[in-house]
This record gives sequence, C-alpha cells and structure tokens, in this order.
Amino acid sequence: MNVGGVDSVDLLRAQVLSGQLDGLEDIMDGLPGITDAIDRDKGE
Repeated sequence: MNVGGVDSVDLLRAQVLSGQLDGLEDIMDGLPGITDAIDRDKGE
C-alpha cells in the first residue's frame, strides 16, 4: 500500500481537523508506524 507519505499524513490531518477526534488516541498510537513507513518511502 503506497499512497505516498505526505498524502497519508495530510489525510490523517484532514480527519482530525474535520472533527473526527474520537480516534485521536488510536492515531497517536499508530504514528510510529506511519513515520517509519514515510521514512521508508523517502528512499532507503
């Protein structure tokens, strides 16, 4: 699943900003995995 790091982060940010804060803790828990995927995307 390769949507591009920035796009997936922007999508999460849009969900948070649109008021979908119920899952915020889940998002924070998932952030390490997301940032790892972005780092992988940027070119290792």
